[in-house]
Order: sequence, then structure tokens, then C-alpha cells
Amino acid sequence: DSTSNTVEDTIYTYAVAIKKVDQDGYDLPGATFQLPFYVKKTADTEDNAYIYAFDTLPATFPEGDSADNYTNSLTTPDNGLIIIKGVKDGTYSFEETDPPKGYNKLAAPVQVKAEKTGHTTTSTTTFFDKDGNKVDEQQEDGFEVLVSIDELSAGAAVAVNKTGTELPSTGGIGKS
Repeated sequence: DSTSNTVEDTIYTYAVAIKKVDQDGYDLPGATFQLPFYVKKTADTEDNAYIYAFDTLPATFPEGDSADNYTNSLTTPDNGLIIIKGVKDGTYSFEETDPPKGYNKLAAPVQVKAEKTGHTTTSTTTFFDKDGNKVDEQQEDGFEVLVSIDELSAGAAVAVNKTGTELPSTGGIGKS
């Protein structure tokens, strides 16, 4: 007699999202973020999410594929929302490398926690005070940002850019 042993593994996949808004909570396109990994350059047409590819680019690619098909830098579209699926469980750091024109660059990277994917709608509400600082509850003179992602659950972090100008650098060589 022979016996068989069946082993089943459940493999979970995760997704992350970042929502870029201005100091009034409106969608903000044109912010470029450096990713801690590489994704396919084109978003999936089914859910408009980018697909995780590599932690680092491999030295060689199969025929018909190349490094030109991948990126570790994404720019927020008109709705201000970037979604990346297929990431591993964990928290990721997204650094803003180029803010939208007329806005100041974020002082620190945005931390985004991965969430198990599923075919559902995910909603995240984040509250901010009048200065664009994250708070625990709605304030009278503040605003709220609701991020709703259809068809794919994804952990969403909201990043607020404030308008302003950067001061010119000082300490340059002067004329005597």
C-alpha cells in the first residue's frame, strides 16, 4: 500500500497605495516618488495598479525583456493615487524626489504599510488640521481625505504637499 500526504500552502499577496493631496485635501498630480523596489513601467489595465517586479534589477533579462521595462520612480496621475500590487508584507518608505510645481518637497519619506490584497473596495479616511498635519479626528477648521480603491484592497498613506516657494541657497561666491 502506498500513502499520500497532501500539503497545502496559502500564499498571500499584498498591495500599497499612496494618495497625494494639497493642503486643502484636493488630488495632486505631478509628485514623483522614489520606490524602494522596481515595478513594471506600465500599470495593469484591469485595476490601474503597478506590479512589483524586483527588489533590485537583475544583471541579465530573458530575451525580449530589458531594464527599460521597469522603474523605481513613479509620478502621481491626475487623481493623485499610485497603487502597487504584488509587494511583500511590510512597511515601505516612499521618498518624494520631485514635488509638483509650486509645492514644497516633503521633509521626510512617506511610510506605507502593505495590506493583503483581495477583490474588495478599501476605504481609508485620514484627518488633517488646518496646517495639513495628520490628526486623530475631524477638526472644525481642518479637512479629511477619503481614499477609496475599488476591486483591490491596498494599504493607503496620504501625503500632503503645501504650497510655497523654496528660499534661494546662500553662501555662494560674491563679487568684490
